[in-house]
Amino acid sequence: MSEVTPLAQLGRAFGFTPEDLQANRARRITQRQRQNLNNLFVKTVLVGVFLLLLPALVGLAIVAWQGGDLLSLEGLLGLLIGLILFSFYAVANYRDIALIFDLSRGTVEIITGKIERTGAYLNVGRHQFLLEEAKLDLIQSGLRYTFYYLPVSKRIIGVEFAE
Repeated sequence: MSEVTPLAQLGRAFGFTPEDLQANRARRITQRQRQNLNNLFVKTVLVGVFLLLLPALVGLAIVAWQGGDLLSLEGLLGLLIGLILFSFYAVANYRDIALIFDLSRGTVEIITGKIERTGAYLNVGRHQFLLEEAKLDLIQSGLRYTFYYLPVSKRIIGVEFAE
């Protein structure tokens, strides 16, 4: 059984292939990356719309079942709860929502440097990236890496060891 290289481990964790890295070095997103990121954006938006509409529809269903006015307190309360849920969800998932701007631009930013970890954040020079712990555990402090990321969402789409 062959051992998985550190670069392959990074590829699995961050979801990139050697072909993706080659395109990212040229500041481009591959079609595969674009499709995956677009799917993530669509899923995020659909969940947000669900959180917005479900309480409003439940409130309206209660009003209709009781034979009341659609602009009654129950109907408006459902809409308000939906707006509140959607607002919290949008703030918590702003990076995924911002993907639409990165996908429309289609460009990749590149930064190389030694990294420092601060909690769930990865710092490279003046840039700071929020990462899941499983991804952070693969990045070793003090080493030099090259990160390929999307500028608006600050999503890392590729990483390799710097030479």
